[in-house]
Amino acid sequence: MDLLVNNAGFGLYGELADLPLPRIQDMLLLHLVTFTKLVRLFLPEMREHRRGAIINMSSVAGLMPLPYLSLYAATKAFMVSLGEGIAREAVSYGVVVQTCCPGRTATDFHETAGVKDYWAPGGEQTADDVVAESLAALDRGRSLVITGRRNRWLIRLQQILPRRLVLWAAERTLRPSL
Repeated sequence: MDLLVNNAGFGLYGELADLPLPRIQDMLLLHLVTFTKLVRLFLPEMREHRRGAIINMSSVAGLMPLPYLSLYAATKAFMVSLGEGIAREAVSYGVVVQTCCPGRTATDFHETAGVKDYWAPGGEQTADDVVAESLAALDRGRSLVITGRRNRWLIRLQQILPRRLVLWAAERTLRPSL
């Protein structure tokens, strides 16, 4: 099976008004344009051969509002929306398109983004755990996978709570220390 794992990205932490414009543009280019170009580059051949799979690495951030990571969350929401739409388009060609949404993962992402240390309600997974869940879901043909049981619980919970409460809790959790 031909497989594209679309897994490049970085985060920017802080208030949008304070983020450096060149880094904002770099993030938008990578998360939106490069992401889309890679899918567009590989999908036609997969459709032609009537097989293949694309795993788009997004984030649970794309499924909820995250003050101080607002731009990152917005780009991940783009990935979720586009990925799920493409999955429906590609299925009749025998191509599986999955959007994988892990939560906090033990990588250097948070340090690189400058995110303060915080308690994550979904806990932290290893990269190996995320890969294993994603590949298992891919074998089942699932187009959207939220890795980690606690992350799935968190997403369900934030869907039923009042939006204002979710935003308040996210802001309190992620607010930069003064």
